[in-house]
Amino acid sequence: FHGLHIQQGTLVSLVGRHGHGKSTLLRILGGAVPPERQGDESVFFVPPHLRVLHVSQDVMFVEGSLYKNLVLGVQPGTKDGDIQRVRSIVERCGLSQRIVDAIEDSDESPAMSWGDSLSSTEKHLLVLARALIANPELLCLHKPTLHFDDRAAEAIVTLLREFVGKRGVSLDQRTMHLRRPRNCI
Repeated sequence: FHGLHIQQGTLVSLVGRHGHGKSTLLRILGGAVPPERQGDESVFFVPPHLRVLHVSQDVMFVEGSLYKNLVLGVQPGTKDGDIQRVRSIVERCGLSQRIVDAIEDSDESPAMSWGDSLSSTEKHLLVLARALIANPELLCLHKPTLHFDDRAAEAIVTLLREFVGKRGVSLDQRTMHLRRPRNCI
């Protein structure tokens, strides 16, 4: 990946042979592992003002409501965690009405171990929904369509294109010009 430069506002797909550093690059971009240094200089630069989210292939949920799990990492009081936006993104990810109905912004919402009560596909779709809800400027995803059939994978790619093209998903388009460009790798 020598000389790799990614313009703001792009959707990038890393393609290459097994063991050639695609996952390592995503982990470095996402801050999960530090980049190697050459002398006193880093060979890697991500502007510090960008909110970066690295989504691994490991699915994790916390004990609590589904809403609490979906807005994990969202700045409290922002429109990113608006209940209608959260439900919209979950629906657009292709999750069932049963799951959408379980999203409540209330302290009385049932605390559950969501990792134990969902199918593998539902878990992966919810992790992707959580990433889109968080609305980072740089979204690093490991094999985002791996766990889905062709129809679901196509819907996910469409959502990722929208995330980049409209600078977020399910947000007021009248304020798009006020948001920073989004990148998805």
